[in-house]
Amino acid sequence: MTSRLTFETMEPLLNEQFELHFDSTKTFDIELVEVAQLPDPNRAVYSWQKQDTPSKSNAFTLVFRVPQEVGPTQKTYEISHSSWGALVPIFLVPIAGDEKGLYFEAVFT
Repeated sequence: MTSRLTFETMEPLLNEQFELHFDSTKTFDIELVEVAQLPDPNRAVYSWQKQDTPSKSNAFTLVFRVPQEVGPTQKTYEISHSSWGALVPIFLVPIAGDEKGLYFEAVFT
């Protein structure tokens, strides 16, 4: 896959399986459960602040569901997809957990 991840390249992969390379000996099957665009930080808050040219945010988030046995370990992970191959290394932060697994988020700005 391209070294530059974007909202547009990741959105079609929603609900697909990926492989998380935890270390040199362990890998886990994970699922992309959310792809969300973030609001543009330069966007006007009030009507009198509107800009002449609309701006579009390139910022987005990815949320992966991982197995509980991964543990809530915040770090940069190697992730791959069966069709796309290896993605760029992604810094993931644990954000939640439930009976289905843990949820890790990556934020791209």
